[in-house]
Amino acid sequence: MVWKTYSDEVIRNLGFDLKRQKIARNYGRQKLIVKVLEMVFLAIVVIAVMVTGASEWFRTWAAGISSNDWIVVLIYSTVALVVFFLSMLPFDLYSEFRIEKRFGLSKYTIGRWIKDFIVSMVVNTILFLLLLEVCYFLLRVTELWWLLMWAFFTLFILFILFISPVVINPLFNKYDPLEDEELSGRLSRLADKADIKVKGSFVQKAGEKTTKAGAYITGIGATKRIVLYDTLIERYTPDEIESVIAHELGHDKLLHIPKIVVMMSLTTLLILFITDQFMSLVIDYTNFASISDVALLPVIAFSLGTLVFLTQPIRNTHSRYCEKQADHYAFELANRAEAEMNVLVKLSNDNLSRVDPHPIVEFFFHDHPALVRRVEYTLAHLDRTKKAGGNS
Repeated sequence: MVWKTYSDEVIRNLGFDLKRQKIARNYGRQKLIVKVLEMVFLAIVVIAVMVTGASEWFRTWAAGISSNDWIVVLIYSTVALVVFFLSMLPFDLYSEFRIEKRFGLSKYTIGRWIKDFIVSMVVNTILFLLLLEVCYFLLRVTELWWLLMWAFFTLFILFILFISPVVINPLFNKYDPLEDEELSGRLSRLADKADIKVKGSFVQKAGEKTTKAGAYITGIGATKRIVLYDTLIERYTPDEIESVIAHELGHDKLLHIPKIVVMMSLTTLLILFITDQFMSLVIDYTNFASISDVALLPVIAFSLGTLVFLTQPIRNTHSRYCEKQADHYAFELANRAEAEMNVLVKLSNDNLSRVDPHPIVEFFFHDHPALVRRVEYTLAHLDRTKKAGGNS
């Protein structure tokens, strides 16, 4: 791919607000700095824990409570996860609360933010404990643990996708059926046109926590539903909302979720295999007897985290390709390209999205194409439509 840069004049001519873009660049820069500092901090902690022998001491302490391998893993992992989440608290608090407040994107009170943080910590701890117990069981019984863990993880992701709309998401947000009958009808007809069955349209009370706007389709099978932020309904026209949902329906129609799951599954297989090879080297050059020693959890976690980061561009490149496909599908389904272009410009302002991120930043961290290119795609479609004598 050839990276293209855009002058401020070009960005302005595409309809974007340069004043908001200046703020968006500062916002994105601050968020990125915190993310990098967080990664460096985690690396230092892992090295310190292993070099000082703290992890081995803690494993011995857990083994002193019970000789049962399942319980030892449970005790060690529970405390390790809680310590991990609490050590991330300053970074999360600064990035997700302080910075969001500073740029006028958050409506959180500190009390409400802490409450959501605790709920998130509890939910993630439970889910990670399940994964870790299965992982360490497989480590104890077979050298092919990485292959079986990959299969389990893939099924686990599918299960989470199914239950999230009805079990996990309501823990953090309120959802009500969309009461606007006209808008609900338009979205239902749009879904029917795409031949996609959804449970209905729901409103997420996002405005209680953020000024950002958004929409998505969540769930699989019987739990699939359209979700609109209340902020989207308040500030966007029905045509614009319809164009947003047409894009989301495109993901479903073009089987992007299954494809993304497959991509995630394949990279996970690679990550687990490399981790297995890396941990074998660790065993060869240390005093640890087996990779199944829970005291090695920090090393395994660091290896997994590093590999997830290094393979992130693969998943993001595929995701950006899917987003472009969904944009083009939306053009044909809703026939509202002008409304979609308006949405992209308004979202850049509302969500402080930098429309022209640095190529390296986009390559590693962005799962959507730069907004400036998405507007260019839309303008090109409008130009083709006009030349063909059509409407959009």
